[in-house]
Amino acid sequence: MEWLIGLVVLCFAGVAVSRFVQGWRGIGDGVFPGEAYGEVKVATQEVVDEPGIVDLRELDSVRMRVKGTAAYVPDRQRRQVGGSAYTLVREPNNAHDPNAVAVLGREGRKVGYVSAARAAILAPLLDQLGADGYRVAGADATEYSVKLWVDIPKVDAMRTFVKSMIG
Repeated sequence: MEWLIGLVVLCFAGVAVSRFVQGWRGIGDGVFPGEAYGEVKVATQEVVDEPGIVDLRELDSVRMRVKGTAAYVPDRQRRQVGGSAYTLVREPNNAHDPNAVAVLGREGRKVGYVSAARAAILAPLLDQLGADGYRVAGADATEYSVKLWVDIPKVDAMRTFVKSMIG
């Protein structure tokens, strides 16, 4: 029995070391402790005001991982399409989720989605605003990780903003 416990401990240690070496960032989707393994290098990206795009970057937000990036962007291209600004676009006709909120990177390329749980809360608020897209901040892939991160407005901040915009 002791050998079994030793084997389990050894396996967990191996997984932890492997994830650290590969640039593991932490547990959970809302966590981005960039300073934990060195300086985070966020790509700069000039954003021009566009008609139909509402800027949400000043709202209190939480950083979350962009979901489903593997289906839209190969790992080697993440730094080319990510950045420090993203556009959220509602997809009410999405076959998998009527609350879907797509995340667009540089040049309007789809890089993934907001998590289904967050989209369920965010979608009705975005629908009330009725814009073509919503500019938010985020973080690019780093030398330690190919994950893309997007800053999603907190619910209270978003509700207050919607109220101020539509009365």
